[in-house]
Amino acid sequence: MADRFEGRIFSDFGQVNIDDMKQTLWTRVPQEEYEDPPVDWVPENENYRFWHETGGRIQNKLSSKARKVVLRANPSLTNTSK
Repeated sequence: MADRFEGRIFSDFGQVNIDDMKQTLWTRVPQEEYEDPPVDWVPENENYRFWHETGGRIQNKLSSKARKVVLRANPSLTNTSK
């Protein structure tokens, strides 16, 4: 959006560089005011999506070919008392 104003913004010293303007605006916004997207938000552009994201919601189901992985500690390593 800021690119639309390139060549249109002037200060007392002449034309303002658009990159300097963007930097100035972003430094004035406190980090607390940044918006966090909803948990189930998926980008409209398919190029920006992860493999598990589809049109409207994130798929939480594993494929039927996937198998559950269970990690277990080796008992000899967990018993450290002598």
